[in-house]
Amino acid sequence: MAIRLSVLALTALSFLFPALAAAAPAASPAGSYASFETDATSGVPTRIRAAIDGYAKLDAGNPEVAWRLIRAYFAYYDELAERNQEKERVWAADAGYELANQAIKEHPEHPEVVYYAGLIGMAYLDMHQMKALFIVGEVMDRFRKARALKPALDDWGPDRSLGILYHSLPGWPLSQGDRKKAHEHLQRAADNAPERGINRLMLAQVLLALDEPAAAKPHLEFLQKGNWRASSPHWRAITERRIGETVKQWEAADR
Repeated sequence: MAIRLSVLALTALSFLFPALAAAAPAASPAGSYASFETDATSGVPTRIRAAIDGYAKLDAGNPEVAWRLIRAYFAYYDELAERNQEKERVWAADAGYELANQAIKEHPEHPEVVYYAGLIGMAYLDMHQMKALFIVGEVMDRFRKARALKPALDDWGPDRSLGILYHSLPGWPLSQGDRKKAHEHLQRAADNAPERGINRLMLAQVLLALDEPAAAKPHLEFLQKGNWRASSPHWRAITERRIGETVKQWEAADR
């Protein structure tokens, strides 16, 4: 798969992620996973790593622990984007993916387990390009199932993630890339969670790729006003830069 999921890294991957704290934890005993939530959703790599260490001491057989630990691995990978910390990102992607594969076997109908297993799968694809052809179908299937179980999870994250993959991957016969399908999924995500910045930004990029600059314009105008959510100050800065780059693409396409 000849992609550096740079689009996924915009993900990657993390815009993918501002609703880190969106899923309310189920009732939990004192001193359990709830005590690590603040660090896990902080957007600060050192604090996220501390949360990983804390979650790892708990019973990962409990799906409420498992999905939070998978989410923390992804958040750590994601927040280290563009910080010259590739070894740490590989570690997080590998450890999280291994845990996700076990958790999804044990809890195949748990929406958060399935969804965050998909996200960490995207991270694994990003870090291991040569293996991508063998597992990209599995990752996409996880998002399809998460969409069936709980479509609104993480601001319509299953549709957003499928849209990013369809947009980023090469087309047939090399892989499953399909910009029309990307448009379908990202349009649904943007319609249902319009203030999630990545939903609109990715939709605008797909519309430009489909040679529809007029349709992309209102989404870019919204993003330029700054009234959208990002996962952290670090990702806010990255997102703003990428909005600027996409606006320049739109200006060129609209001439």
